[in-house]
Amino acid sequence: AGKIIASAKKFGASDSTSFGAPPSLDTSPPELVSSELIDIDDASSDSDDIRTTSITDLYENDFENEQESSYTLGGPHASYRRSRYAHSGRGVIVIKSNLADASSVSFPSLPVSSSIAIMVKFWFRSDRFVSGDSFVVEYQSGGNGGEWKAAGRRMMPDGFRNSEWYEETFDIDTADLDEIVVRFRCDAYGNRKLVLLDDIHISGISI
Repeated sequence: AGKIIASAKKFGASDSTSFGAPPSLDTSPPELVSSELIDIDDASSDSDDIRTTSITDLYENDFENEQESSYTLGGPHASYRRSRYAHSGRGVIVIKSNLADASSVSFPSLPVSSSIAIMVKFWFRSDRFVSGDSFVVEYQSGGNGGEWKAAGRRMMPDGFRNSEWYEETFDIDTADLDEIVVRFRCDAYGNRKLVLLDDIHISGISI
């Protein structure tokens, strides 16, 4: 089922590398060997400056609850369906044709003031697409009715085939945003051309 969630996990990494070279056997005044070129104070300060990245789960939906209201169908060319072709379970979102808002599904406004970016991870499956048909992941600042901007597009035949499920991730820079709305829009000419969407997961990245 779809829900806005707020859990976080953190990860960090530190790596230190030392290296050296054998002393010079030349009788001339010795030159600094590589181990002497390391500024211990600088190395220590660099280690202390390692930053930790947090991944916060903002939204997820497997579309198993038909009554779920945490998404908005843009019009008659977007629908919820129970299908044996779902990626997991039986529920999917279907968007088709290329009628702008009517061919789209959008998700709740999400707080991103503490994130530098978000990751939109999802599964998709196209049906009856031909070369040049596509779908787009778009975003809008705060859901205020402003311009929809493209975060990513998948176009046939760019690495996918009809009737097969694929996992995809698009990143969106949110450093200058307080809230964001994400939507998926089909851009395929013809009413019989469609995209199935399932298992959508949106995460925020902060440092």
